[in-house]
Amino acid sequence: MSRLIPSELRERMIENARDVLKGRAEDHPPVVKLFSIAGSATWLLSELNPFEPTIAFGLCDLGMGFPELGYVSLEELEVIQHPSLPIPLIVRDEHFDAEYLMSVYAEAARQHQAITENPVHLQRAHQKLVGQQGKSIPTLP
Repeated sequence: MSRLIPSELRERMIENARDVLKGRAEDHPPVVKLFSIAGSATWLLSELNPFEPTIAFGLCDLGMGFPELGYVSLEELEVIQHPSLPIPLIVRDEHFDAEYLMSVYAEAARQHQAITENPVHLQRAHQKLVGQQGKSIPTLP
């Protein structure tokens, strides 16, 4: 059990991973946003491995200008402590609510060299992907 991700969100992330494994979907909206309270590291996560639920998939940005899609160990994130205070360094943004699929966040991050929630950046990334794919990419309600 992860202190970073509540059980209802964990279940949704595991179901997203099952959708991918069964070929029903490959692009989900981020479910959880984690970030460092003392830096610019950010993770937008959409899936949890159903066989190893401490491994999450999503957009990972360590704050060095090279965000990428990949896997991260929640166990490793949970043990990172603030260097001078007895508090966790990585926390969940409880107010995060995705407006786009992960591919849009990844494209916006690629364009801006960091994860962004700027509506203009996300809209431009969405439009670029729609133009490249020649089909609609849904936005979320």
